[in-house]
Amino acid sequence: MGAPGADEVERNLGILGIRQAKFAHDMDSIRSTMLAAKPDVLVCDTTKSVVRASEITRGIRNQEMGTNPFLVVISMVEPTNQTDLAKTIDSGTDDLQVWPFNRDVFVRRMNDLAWHRKKFVAVSSYIGPTRRSGNRPGRKSAEEFDVPNPVQATGTGVPREQQWKEIAIAAKALNTRKLNADVEMFRMLIHEVMPSYEASKVDDDFRRRIALLQQTIVEVDRRAKRLGFFTLSDLCMLAGNMVNDVAENPVPPNLKHLRTMPKFVEGFEAALNEVPRAPAIS
Repeated sequence: MGAPGADEVERNLGILGIRQAKFAHDMDSIRSTMLAAKPDVLVCDTTKSVVRASEITRGIRNQEMGTNPFLVVISMVEPTNQTDLAKTIDSGTDDLQVWPFNRDVFVRRMNDLAWHRKKFVAVSSYIGPTRRSGNRPGRKSAEEFDVPNPVQATGTGVPREQQWKEIAIAAKALNTRKLNADVEMFRMLIHEVMPSYEASKVDDDFRRRIALLQQTIVEVDRRAKRLGFFTLSDLCMLAGNMVNDVAENPVPPNLKHLRTMPKFVEGFEAALNEVPRAPAIS
């Protein structure tokens, strides 16, 4: 981060036992700093670009930036735009703190994150702290799970080697959870697009779901390869070719595609059954 107040943030992190702060101002330097420094906390200024700041946090949670998806992320915000605040929350940040910097608020929030960090959820569209305050009637809720807390671990003197062993195990489990969520999204989208495709009802809603299918297949393929589940990855290539053809030539419906869509769902779910279930994270 490099916003006004950065020196004060660094000083108070030091008081809390988090030292050797690094400052980065562009995506490449942030990415390289994440890999080299393996930080416990990211304090991210969102005031210059909410979109870019959200990309950073989402990249961390999705294991596309750095090697610790459980990094504690503090987003410094200006409470002037509810849309921007929603984007920041949806990126998976742990906490929002309002400029100008307030030392007492910062120390209190950091201590709260150290000892009362929220559990995480992993669904197709989001990885990060749970935002639920209670169960929603009639809705299936994503499972909440504990994650490694580098702020607490560092503050209580847990050796770095032990911390990173726990992070590596939990990160693999997170990959498996997200893979399960993405396959479920694939199943849901296939069942939603089939009636419209068969009836040649090609409207904006149909095209939106097809685009989500394409994106979901890419996500499944990426995580399947990361975990070494190449049967599922091969299915992604075939399913991707089919969905791309549907996107390019939605009318008239291809009868072969209509027959194979349910079979791809069965194939994805069968391949997923070969994936070890995510162990409990504690």
